Amino acid sequence: MALSPEQPEAEFNLVLPPKAGFLEIHLTNRETGRVIEAIQVTLMWADDPKKQIFSMSGSSTHAILIPPDKDLLLHVTSWGFGEWAQSVGNGTPIRIHSGSRLALDVELDPSD
Repeated sequence: MALSPEQPEAEFNLVLPPKAGFLEIHLTNRETGRVIEAIQVTLMWADDPKKQIFSMSGSSTHAILIPPDKDLLLHVTSWGFGEWAQSVGNGTPIRIHSGSRLALDVELDPSD
């Protein structure tokens, strides 16, 4: 629809998706208690664990945006460390509501 003197108004409907959930992972070395800077996170759908949503590597100090209000499975690891004990296998279940934050304290064991 074009605006004109005969049609001076128009309606525009914009539908925004829900806000993402925020996942904060405090990653430490189980043996030393020191912060682990680098993190690898993999996220899958809980109802289809073979279907990966995403996998990312980055700084463990940054929040990760997560699809809100969905049942998900989380895997956490870092180079030089084994996978988080709670995420080995299928992954640890998480669900974060729109606009909410979930903080996890994750300890990893060094690899041999």
